[in-house]
Amino acid sequence: MIKNIPKELREWIVLGIVGGGLYFTGYHTEVIGQIQRVLIMTGALQPDLEQEVLQSKAEFSLSFKDVNGVELQLSDYRGKTIFLNFWATWCPPCIAEMPDINNLYLEMNEQIVFLLISVDDQSERVWQFSDRKGFDYPLFHIEGRRPDVFKSTAIPTTFVIDPSGNVVMQREGMAKYNTDKFKDFLKRL
Repeated sequence: MIKNIPKELREWIVLGIVGGGLYFTGYHTEVIGQIQRVLIMTGALQPDLEQEVLQSKAEFSLSFKDVNGVELQLSDYRGKTIFLNFWATWCPPCIAEMPDINNLYLEMNEQIVFLLISVDDQSERVWQFSDRKGFDYPLFHIEGRRPDVFKSTAIPTTFVIDPSGNVVMQREGMAKYNTDKFKDFLKRL
């Protein structure tokens, strides 16, 4: 019976079964993220520090919680250089860039504050994701609304805030941040 089905149709059926299996088990996000991670590793998606550099004032009214339920404010980190990344557990590009950000964190966390804030509807998903992935940096869950200066049409979106409270960079979409050029940019702040 199967031999009566044209080869091309059999291939599409197998592809549909695999794709459906990944989708319904929830692993499609991980698989797509892994594929996109390869693109990040090539270095083709680096922040354009000439076009994405801004000079606008940060709004420090942003609230978020840590894994223990402790509410924090962006204002708690005023006067420091902040790497602020908005992401979600269901976002393949977000997942793809996280290992690279983790490597940057391991190298620069004593000089830079890393705030990776999830915009997921449920904080429990964030904590489960954190336990499963085991990144070195802490993950946070947003509480309330995002101030206008941090609103974006895409996730992931990354902002860099200098010690004077200026948003000096905004990058929409995934990128490779663990580069010498980006580290020099952060050190100059």
